[in-house]
Amino acid sequence: MSIQKNKRIPLLQHWTKRYLMTLVVGLIVIGIISALWIRHTTIENRIDLTRFMAEQTASQVLNLSESRTDLEGSPEINPQIREETHVFVVDPTGRTISPFNRPEGLYIRSFPTSILEYEEDVQVVDLTNEGDNYYVVKAPIEEQGIIFGWVLVLQKEEFVTSVEQEYSQLIMMLLSMAVLGWGAIYFQSRRLVAPIKYVSNGVRKIKEGTYQKMELSSDSIKEEEVYELVESFNEMSSRLEQLEETRTTLLAGVTHELKTPVTSISGLLQALDQGVVEGEEAKSFIKFSLKETEKLQTMVEDLLVFNSLAVDAIPMNKERLLVVNELKEAVTQWRASHTSCEVKHDISAEVEDLEVNLDIVRFQQIITNLLNNGLQAMAGRDSSVIVVRVRAQGKNVRVDVCDEGIGIPATEQEFIFERFFRGEGKKYQTRGLGLGLALSRMLAEGLGGSLALTSSDDVGSVFTLILPIAPDKDDN
Repeated sequence: MSIQKNKRIPLLQHWTKRYLMTLVVGLIVIGIISALWIRHTTIENRIDLTRFMAEQTASQVLNLSESRTDLEGSPEINPQIREETHVFVVDPTGRTISPFNRPEGLYIRSFPTSILEYEEDVQVVDLTNEGDNYYVVKAPIEEQGIIFGWVLVLQKEEFVTSVEQEYSQLIMMLLSMAVLGWGAIYFQSRRLVAPIKYVSNGVRKIKEGTYQKMELSSDSIKEEEVYELVESFNEMSSRLEQLEETRTTLLAGVTHELKTPVTSISGLLQALDQGVVEGEEAKSFIKFSLKETEKLQTMVEDLLVFNSLAVDAIPMNKERLLVVNELKEAVTQWRASHTSCEVKHDISAEVEDLEVNLDIVRFQQIITNLLNNGLQAMAGRDSSVIVVRVRAQGKNVRVDVCDEGIGIPATEQEFIFERFFRGEGKKYQTRGLGLGLALSRMLAEGLGGSLALTSSDDVGSVFTLILPIAPDKDDN
């Protein structure tokens, strides 16, 4: 029979138990320290009170005595003294002259002179030889430095050190603090556990394929970190739901895009095979088939290249090259097959001699994709001008590809670099798989740079390619 070593327990139970244990240990430590302090303070206070009583009684005896040399004739004084307190007046030799409060069963005719000669005014002694210790507080009956006798105040040790009532109050206070502390910990833990449990349930639903937004509102959360957790989860859930819907739609679109040329080729070849067309018309059908085959081949190659880049299977053959020269070469090659579009250069003098570590084929592929994207955005517009602007930016070269197209809707801008994503206005006008920008970004990152959409509105879009400048040869 196997025993589960790492048994999982609910977070609320786990932390409440730990907090409660910490609270109990803390209260026990506080209780011990408080008990010792209460005991010490109580004994000190009682001794101070007894000392005051002894001094007051000595003063009264001195004032009422008819003779300073003989206290025999001094009248008895009966102050209001507790039953646990015994007051004796003794002469300098320790002989009892007058007990102010004579308890039943306790009468001491003579006290040891050691008690009177003891330096401290408080001592604990066994006066009855029965194991009962008494606190003895003494005060001299003196005038002008002459001691006529002593006032001795006796209290049983168990009475002086008895603090049961104070301990009871301390225990009640600690128990009350424990209950209140446990309640506070429990409800605070519940408050913290609720959003975590909410996120956990949400993650479980996402794992099961459900992306619906949970009902917990982050506005009701006061803790900053918990608020950020719930808010981030809600945003993530919404984004995943949107992406999943987009991917489902785009998968259907990709399937359609691949199926369309295959269907066209199949229909054209069937017409040729069945002799439906002959002569020049048959030749045109063959040309159409070849054209559709090229489109299909291009889309399949894009898929293969993208998959290879996604797993870092395509090596980058980088060379130290002048970025401006390679950029002009890429634009020239593109314009050879797109004569309807004008491309203008805006290159600052400071970048003419800057070198960048480039893979020529991949760099040209990025520029070609950006130019194709700009041309498609300007479809149907009177002017077709793309401006390629090159500037130095710190230790990088910045290449801006600016078109005069219709722009990208704000709701689509955060998804344009997602694989297979195609905007609503583009999917019905231009055939493709929606891999161009995603592939271009991956190629840019492979070159050590980045690609981003800088701006986009109804007068055009700007895509920015950042590439690091090659270090000086002397630094190598």
